Amino acid sequence: MPPRKQNSRREKLSCPRIARQAIAIIDRDGAEALTMRTLSSELGVEPMSLYSHFANKSELLAEVAATLLSDIAIPGRTVAPRKRLVILSEQIRRLGHKHPNAFALIILNPHRLAAALRITEAALDAYVQAGLSGRAAVQAQRVLIGFVRGYTMWEIGGFAIGCRPGPDQPLRERVVGDLRALGEAEFPNVYRLAESLTHFAPDAEFRAGVDLILDATLPTAPRPSARKRLASAAR
Repeated sequence: MPPRKQNSRREKLSCPRIARQAIAIIDRDGAEALTMRTLSSELGVEPMSLYSHFANKSELLAEVAATLLSDIAIPGRTVAPRKRLVILSEQIRRLGHKHPNAFALIILNPHRLAAALRITEAALDAYVQAGLSGRAAVQAQRVLIGFVRGYTMWEIGGFAIGCRPGPDQPLRERVVGDLRALGEAEFPNVYRLAESLTHFAPDAEFRAGVDLILDATLPTAPRPSARKRLASAAR
């Protein structure tokens, strides 16, 4: 009876199941905690069972990245191009917030080409539909997606810690003090703008950044919304 139960587990083992369990480990303990031995233990199988699905850990991480990217909901072409790009940007950021320990894998690790290009294809399609030429669409989507990924990494990577308004005001005041302690002579603008640098309204500033890029890259008249959002976030 015990061997039959084990065989049943092996029959149910699949690439998607393995990848989802790997993501759970990364979410819980960090990417460095993911090993084939740990993964196989949590799946209830022998380590060698994993190698029938993935030749090595690099292939597993590629599947993990592809699985994460598949969770991004691509808006349909019935949605206006600008709105599609906003939704796509918010989806990428939301993925980073949901899986902060794993988000870097979709940027820094090799992954399935088709999975990686879903976002590129969606952004290109929106820009082309909006009227951009081929080269301009490529450059525009690179700027937008680069900003979204970089902002999300900066946000979840800890650089914004202590800069959020709210109950941690003493911490914010300490950060302001640390910035000004660098000296006005060497860092005149950091010294002068220390209060603004430590005021971090992540949602408003993210959307303002996306709007600024879309104002600059879409072939439509610029809208004042982006600058208004930045001004509002700074208050």
